[in-house]
Amino acid sequence: MNLDDIKDILNLVREHELAEFEYERDGLKLRIRKAGQEVVYAPAPPVAVAAP
Repeated sequence: MNLDDIKDILNLVREHELAEFEYERDGLKLRIRKAGQEVVYAPAPPVAVAAP
């Protein structure tokens, strides 16, 4: 595997929006993982209650 092969694999990973790709052959291991997006949860706004 040469640099052009790795570039082609990177382009395929981007094109198909893969989160992870692993390749292993003849002692060569290649793992590509897309950085995850941080999920932020906002608390629900307080509910207004009518006065009795």
